Amino acid sequence: MKRGGFEPECESAATREAVEGVLASDRPPDLVVADLACAGFPAIDLLALMQGRGADMPVIAVGEDTAVQAVVEVMKAGACDVIARGDLPRFAAAAGIALRRRQTQRSVQAEQRRQRDLGVCVQGVAAVVPAMLFRLERDMSGSMRFGWVSDGSRMVLDTDPANFLRDSGAFFAHV
Repeated sequence: MKRGGFEPECESAATREAVEGVLASDRPPDLVVADLACAGFPAIDLLALMQGRGADMPVIAVGEDTAVQAVVEVMKAGACDVIARGDLPRFAAAAGIALRRRQTQRSVQAEQRRQRDLGVCVQGVAAVVPAMLFRLERDMSGSMRFGWVSDGSRMVLDTDPANFLRDSGAFFAHV
């Protein structure tokens, strides 16, 4: 890892109980490296435990036998990569990709929380202001639709705001 430009802090956990302790700690890992065939707690069991707990850190599975069936099984279970033991250059690259992806996910989640909190604030203001406020969103097809319409539409346009949420075109037909 150091050759790949990382300064890792490592903790070993070879049993279910030890893994549960690491996942429950105040500082869970940014990256998990799991042995495909660990006698105490193999990668597939670790991935099932993490999924059951909602743990979303990336997992790289490492093993001597990277047979296709084993690789497919752990990838379906949630591993972000499978590396043959001893392939350090590939491991460093995979770890870098996984950590950057994790950082991007955290940034996106923080921005989504910020936007959700801002939306709650705007809705609170709109509840006491006699005006029509709304949020437009672009759907997957690229079309615009109302994501939220204040109750002020009752006063301003004499129309139930739910009408605009069901059919954004109704707003333009109404005005």
